[in-house]
Amino acid sequence: MVRLCIIYLLPFLIIYVSFAKLSERFGQTKSAFWKIFFAMLIFFGTQFLVSNMTVFLVLSSDDINIKNSLVLHIFSAQIIFSLTAAAACHAYYKFLKGKFMKEDLLRKDSINEIGQ
Repeated sequence: MVRLCIIYLLPFLIIYVSFAKLSERFGQTKSAFWKIFFAMLIFFGTQFLVSNMTVFLVLSSDDINIKNSLVLHIFSAQIIFSLTAAAACHAYYKFLKGKFMKEDLLRKDSINEIGQ
């Protein structure tokens, strides 16, 4: 139960809160749902893809030691899969933050031009 909380619930909450705050900070609350949904899709999709590719490669191997090693260290492997997915999600967060900052800067410049 603790593993499920660490691997699924905790990332879900972190992604939801961080992307909601990012959208709120830059006034993009109308489209925040889709950005959060896409971030979760990136995180859980990457985690699923990496874990299934690793399991497929291990199971297709003929060496029994590799299979036993994966079984012994499955929790460590799941954490590594989660970190890989977090890196992909963080790249999307940085992309959105840069995009929002550019839009905010353009909006402020246009307001300043109108004011002058």
